[in-house]
Amino acid sequence: MKEIKGHRISLRFFRHPRKIKKARSAMKRLKTIAKTLIRDLIMSRNVRNFQTPHVIRLHFAATLHA
Repeated sequence: MKEIKGHRISLRFFRHPRKIKKARSAMKRLKTIAKTLIRDLIMSRNVRNFQTPHVIRLHFAATLHA
């Protein structure tokens, strides 16, 4: 959680010219973390409400933007 929080803070001022590089790397790392979380959700037996990986991705994306 601490790593995610740090990356989200790095993305706060992503339009500033000196912070673009750090923001790009933070976005890439956050996407990687999200992919591993989604893969873990798909592989776990606890997820029975979702039929397809596509539905899980949509649900996860909706919670990120909320």
